[in-house]
Amino acid sequence: MNKIDDYIKKYILHYAKELKSKVGQSLSKEKISSEQEAKDLLSFVDAMCDQSALDMKEKKIVLGHPANTYEAEKASMMIQNFIEDSGFDYLLDDDLELE
Repeated sequence: MNKIDDYIKKYILHYAKELKSKVGQSLSKEKISSEQEAKDLLSFVDAMCDQSALDMKEKKIVLGHPANTYEAEKASMMIQNFIEDSGFDYLLDDDLELE
């Protein structure tokens, strides 16, 4: 995941630390190596977005800026692109199924 913006990478790593997630290891690789790793990243995205919304509500400072959900959305899109580029796009399609 070398094509990621430095600020967004720091943002993801900030929330990985906050949420005690090991996604940083996945981000340092060129490609996701397993379906489980891709699923773990998707779970992290959900948790990161929820925490970001909570931090914004609580007016917390994240990386020197007031917390907002814009960066979480951007990080989410980058992680989803990484998952797709690694060949696990079918996991993303599962999230989009209509009931």
